Amino acid sequence: MSVFKVNPIDIIDSVVVGTVNQVSREKLVAQAFSSSVADIRALIENERAIITSLCSFGKDSTVTLLIVMEAYRQAIAAKTIEPERPLIVSTVNTKAEAIPMQMFVNYASKRMLKYAKSVGINIQFKLVQPSLNNEFFIRYVGGQKIPATPTRSGDCSVILRLTQTNTLLTLL
Repeated sequence: MSVFKVNPIDIIDSVVVGTVNQVSREKLVAQAFSSSVADIRALIENERAIITSLCSFGKDSTVTLLIVMEAYRQAIAAKTIEPERPLIVSTVNTKAEAIPMQMFVNYASKRMLKYAKSVGINIQFKLVQPSLNNEFFIRYVGGQKIPATPTRSGDCSVILRLTQTNTLLTLL
């Protein structure tokens, strides 16, 4: 029986060695994010660039979009760019993605727009999609296209994504 009324387990904070390594990785990621934000700020402040971010709302393009939005937020707050400067964001609904991903794009884009408005970013968001006769189902099930295999490349990305994005960019 202990003479102490406090259990040492309740006051001793133990750290697992893997946690220390995780913290240092998180710091490296935060530094890389900050460095990328600084690079984009230099671009929009010094070159007066208007950024176009193509975002699928997958992990890679979302991080890129977050970097650009943070750069815009900081530059607007510092009054080094005008708040009217647009940030153009587009995503392509290929109509070939899994239904949860299509739902997530709608969910995430609404929150992105709400956040941009709250911090004064003039975001121009466009959701584009292929025409009916270029939809995945029509082309592949209808026999107009043959799916790609490891030995033969396909043009799915060109038809479903790139053509739609290029059409949007020519309209801007």
